[in-house]
Amino acid sequence: MSSSDVQATEHDPQGPREFAVPCVFVLRVRDGQIVESRDYVDHFAFAEASGMLDSLPAG
Repeated sequence: MSSSDVQATEHDPQGPREFAVPCVFVLRVRDGQIVESRDYVDHFAFAEASGMLDSLPAG
């Protein structure tokens, strides 16, 4: 997805242990400035993959 004021990119952070979690960050940029930011992350999958699942509050 790309238009004059919307860009979509992929980011793959590196750490001591490699894992994959689906996520998308969408930024709207005007005149070189970010005017809107949306992120779509599977937070549960991230906590599980990074070994932090037990630290999530019960709900």
